[in-house]
Amino acid sequence: MKRLFLISTMIMISMTMLSTNSCENRQQITGPQPESSESLEAQLDELGRGITNSKTAMSDSEQNNHINYIYKHNTMLVPCGNNFFPRYDWNGRKMSYDECPGDRGIIVSANFIANLWATYVPKNSELGTLACGKPQYPGIPSLSINKSQRNNHPFITWGFKFSHYYEVQRKINNGSWKTIATITNCEDGEGDSNCGNNDYYEDKSVLLSSLSKNYYYRVRLKLFTNSYGEYSNWVTYTPKSLAINISGPSTLKSGESGTFTAKVSGGVSSTYSYKWSKYQYCNGDIDTYGVACGYWRPVGNNSKTLYAAGSRPSFKLKCVVTDINGSATDYHTINIY
Repeated sequence: MKRLFLISTMIMISMTMLSTNSCENRQQITGPQPESSESLEAQLDELGRGITNSKTAMSDSEQNNHINYIYKHNTMLVPCGNNFFPRYDWNGRKMSYDECPGDRGIIVSANFIANLWATYVPKNSELGTLACGKPQYPGIPSLSINKSQRNNHPFITWGFKFSHYYEVQRKINNGSWKTIATITNCEDGEGDSNCGNNDYYEDKSVLLSSLSKNYYYRVRLKLFTNSYGEYSNWVTYTPKSLAINISGPSTLKSGESGTFTAKVSGGVSSTYSYKWSKYQYCNGDIDTYGVACGYWRPVGNNSKTLYAAGSRPSFKLKCVVTDINGSATDYHTINIY
């Protein structure tokens, strides 16, 4: 009799818990429960242990265990999505959205709830009423990526707060995008406490102090195990700005040649190109010894070194160095005597 009384009591308690329409328990019955392959007695024993182990309301972990138990036994449980971020393995499952007036009992996808969390919820807070009055089916929010540095490495963060996966991609100069990290997040399903903390990446393989190439980074949002989001805007880490200085003699004898060198720093050295020009000043507004004067003309080859001579009174050299990011220019005047 004592055991029969315990079984009857447990049946009443379990029916009360599973039939509630409140989101406080993060669950809602939306249809009849299929029969379990286990015996009723075994199910009641399992449920009884979960109830008698707690004299107060179930904790979050106990609720999750209970939810997992119900799913394990094919019960048609639908968690309330207003304060429950979907588990990473709930792709395609349905959830109840009961937050706003008029929304009670609306059944939506786990994708929808994940988007609500991502769009409207600050980190470490519950969905609350923040989503009320918003579109019923928001799209995937755009990722907003920001760059900084940490320990002399590229350090990027992004604005999408809640997701299960992020793909971090990088390309170098004009190369192709390659995935360098897959960051998992929110796998435990506790969107109001443990999500949104892994939305950053530090590329420890790159030293900013010795950067010689362009490094581009972007991030892709992934909900559950499938890709849904689009790529973020990308950010660029570039070498120091180009700088050039022409070294060489500042005086020459008439007809004498000098060696001039473009000393370049910064930029992407592997893509340097050089363009030299010469401006011969005129002597009395006429060509000097048959040398064209009064305008710039190209001289030399694509090299950092130039051999040049001029006539009185003087001439001027210009060198433009260009890399994949831009160019820099320097001038050098040589007096002839």
